[in-house]
Amino acid sequence: VRFRLRGELRALQKRLAITTIMVTHDQEEALAMADRIVVMNQGRVEQFGTAPEIYNNPATEFVADFVGEMNFVDAQFDGDGAALAGATGLNLAGDHGALPRGTAVRLAIRPSEIVLAEGEGGPNRVDLAVERLEFLGAFIRVHAAAAGLGGAALRVDLSEAAVRARALAPGATLSAALPAEKL
Repeated sequence: VRFRLRGELRALQKRLAITTIMVTHDQEEALAMADRIVVMNQGRVEQFGTAPEIYNNPATEFVADFVGEMNFVDAQFDGDGAALAGATGLNLAGDHGALPRGTAVRLAIRPSEIVLAEGEGGPNRVDLAVERLEFLGAFIRVHAAAAGLGGAALRVDLSEAAVRARALAPGATLSAALPAEKL
């Protein structure tokens, strides 16, 4: 009923060409219904933008963690578009301005953006020790530790078929890649 009502409200809003303000803590509802979203934290605006802008380019750590699931990895900026997280060098995409070498940074990546790695090597590849699997219907969330990233805890969203094909279970090792354009 909630999903159908959400669609009906959106259609009514468009048909009548009216502006509406909706206050919600349901991120999925906000992402699905809004033309523009304001994310607030303790009464202050953290970010204002479209749903894709808010989700794909969060302006602050609060927004990144509040809207959807997010993994965080502490690292040091290594210059030339790279960071060192634990013992692993990670390539980064985008412009990092005048960020000095050695600056502490916090990298973020969504569980759905981590990809399975095949074969040996490759950019931003990490081995993950599977700790537990969480069945969430449309996907399985793999909770794992990345020793090469200083022991960072990562969540990876995989299809049930991918989990089954790799016989993933607690104690297994999973090779994954953190795409530079998603960090």
